[in-house]
Amino acid sequence: MDWISSDKGGISALRLSKLLAISWPTAHRMLRKWRLAMGHRDSLYRLGEWWELDDALVGGQRAGKRGRGAEGKPPIWVACEDRGERAGFLAMEAVSQVTHPHVADFAQRRLRPQHTVFTDALPALGRLQDCHIHCPRVTPPEQASHKKKLTSRRKAA
Repeated sequence: MDWISSDKGGISALRLSKLLAISWPTAHRMLRKWRLAMGHRDSLYRLGEWWELDDALVGGQRAGKRGRGAEGKPPIWVACEDRGERAGFLAMEAVSQVTHPHVADFAQRRLRPQHTVFTDALPALGRLQDCHIHCPRVTPPEQASHKKKLTSRRKAA
């Protein structure tokens, strides 16, 4: 387990088979089972009381439209547990579209009901107010680079 979790790029079955002196098929099966178990553990975990949720697009630089609706860049949901001065557990999931049903599905599986969620004011995220304390905020561009204290944010909620 230590080799699997500490290898920078993720360990291959061939490397694991050499380290453990076992056959490649055995190492491959072990890796598959461990990765499956780690994935199941993450799907059972729900984020804590204070968290932030936003969407993002993944992919390299491409010509054409930037931001939402960019060609060939799949959207993802990113939710981060807020533990005061540091981040806690992080949940990310690729989605086909940024829509109300995808928000509701993600929130139901990953976030605890009746907890506070900070978001930007994206209309699709309005669905969060059905089961959570939703605090949508639009940050003016001149303040986007300034770091704010979480305590003032919590008091405002």
